[in-house]
Amino acid sequence: MSHELAPFNPATMALMRVALSGGTLPAPYAREIRLLECHIAGTQYAGLEEFAWELETGEMLTLKREPDNPHDGNAIRIQDRHERKLGYVPKAKNEVLAALMDAGKFLSARIHTLETDNWMNIRVVVVMHEV
Repeated sequence: MSHELAPFNPATMALMRVALSGGTLPAPYAREIRLLECHIAGTQYAGLEEFAWELETGEMLTLKREPDNPHDGNAIRIQDRHERKLGYVPKAKNEVLAALMDAGKFLSARIHTLETDNWMNIRVVVVMHEV
């Protein structure tokens, strides 16, 4: 086992200073970690008929915690880029995601599929963003 130090790299040290000071790292150092794929629950109650035609496969969606939700203390609301409610992460799949969000992790979703049957069936992929 060698006890030599790695060579000093000024560029790496500059990136470390940016990260430690709370700055944003360049995109090559960021990654998305896929957590799950699921449908959006409650789309039939969200009034999607008014704007469903605007939604596209691959569109990024925001997740917003609703810890005071009277139906589910782990509720995670799913919104489009205009902050319109699409529905929720299903209750059976939100416990770990809620804990991650409550711990300060940044999660988002991306539309995976859009289907219109008797209601708007939207499947999403939920990812965590790490740097």
